[in-house]
Amino acid sequence: PRGVLVAELTEHTSDVCCLGVSGDNAFVASGSRDGTVKIWDCLSLDADEDCATSKSTHCMEGQVTALAICEHSHSFAAATDVGVVNVVRVECSS
Repeated sequence: PRGVLVAELTEHTSDVCCLGVSGDNAFVASGSRDGTVKIWDCLSLDADEDCATSKSTHCMEGQVTALAICEHSHSFAAATDVGVVNVVRVECSS
């Protein structure tokens, strides 16, 4: 089987170390050593674009080291290298 590139997500300024996909596939969350979690709207990804634009950026205290999607909610938890865990609800349009 061969895959087809749908989008290239390039807004992070450092290594992307973790990804999570919401249970309903509405969004992808990417965590980076640049201290941000970016939310990407899965429905708006388009192969004709050179680079998709993130829906939102959440600045964390320290570098993001782990990320988990909270089941049955549009939320994620992100851990950082300074011992902080942030839980963030993602606003999804219907």
